[in-house]
Amino acid sequence: MKKVVIFLLLWLFWGFAVGTLLLLGPVRWTVDKARFNSWSAMAENSIVYVYIGFLIIATFVIALYSVKFLSKGGKPEWLRRVLVVFPFLGSVLSLYAFLHPDIINADTTANKTISAQFAVGPYPELPKMFELKNEGYSAIISLLNPAIVPFEPSLIEKEKENALEAGLQFINIPLLPWISENEKAIDSLRHLVRTGKEKYYIHCYLGRDRTSVAIRIIEQENQTMTDLGLKKKHEGIIGQKFERGEVIELEKDVYLAPEPTKEEYFDVLSAFKQIVFISDLNNATNKKQLDNEIKLLKPYLLPITAFNITGITTPETVNPIVVAIQKLPKPVFIHGYSLSAAQLAMFKNLYQQAMK
Repeated sequence: MKKVVIFLLLWLFWGFAVGTLLLLGPVRWTVDKARFNSWSAMAENSIVYVYIGFLIIATFVIALYSVKFLSKGGKPEWLRRVLVVFPFLGSVLSLYAFLHPDIINADTTANKTISAQFAVGPYPELPKMFELKNEGYSAIISLLNPAIVPFEPSLIEKEKENALEAGLQFINIPLLPWISENEKAIDSLRHLVRTGKEKYYIHCYLGRDRTSVAIRIIEQENQTMTDLGLKKKHEGIIGQKFERGEVIELEKDVYLAPEPTKEEYFDVLSAFKQIVFISDLNNATNKKQLDNEIKLLKPYLLPITAFNITGITTPETVNPIVVAIQKLPKPVFIHGYSLSAAQLAMFKNLYQQAMK
């Protein structure tokens, strides 16, 4: 039993340490390369799965060898110590890195002003808080969630202490991407935007996904989602290489993309007035995905319209869809679900033919 416990602990320590190196190195490099080169989701996922498989197998073998070596009293002594100290120290350093966002984030000082009252950005360390105080901000709104362990609970407590020292009010509105229970958090954000009289800095961990939600809510409530403002945002997505393919413009203010990742979806939230979901809705899995997206978008007041694409796409099936989309409020973001690159290309060609 003792050997099993030691093995599991060593496997955990090795896995956490090596996994962190993989995440911050090869995995991040692979995802960036995939997005830049428009790799298919299958190709990208396959390589990431290889990394995960390597991590599991390699750390399992190392932990197993370590237990056998230690239990037999293997020599030399220095190697025995290395097999125990190195994985433990690696795990401690990995945990330290995640608990210090300034190490993970490229620039923790950057922030984006949304209105006279609100700015968003990454996790603020104490020097950033003093800077915010000098700029007239009176409160920090943290979107970190204590359910994301082991990092965010500790960061929340640290932030509370730093905010107190900097003379800033601390407000925690926990948010989790792609979780329907976000309704309570979104209601809290809306109420604060409507009634707040102070100057607020809103952040998550990296200042990306969850803050995109806050941006949309702020702009909705302040009624600043003008056509010009939206135009700058959605035009920035044209030609962007999502992980599963490129975003293309079908016609003015109408864009087509493959299925976005969860992170990419949050970019879409603050840039469009209408989402269009195209898929084979006779498939139960696809229908379930549509239901999930409807629930996701409801709190953000972002409408979604679905069109059924089955079998071989023809002008007869696409032309009515084109007519319907032209009547939707723009800008429109169309994305496929469980559609191949060939099917999306066919849809694109038929759509543009219908425009002629």
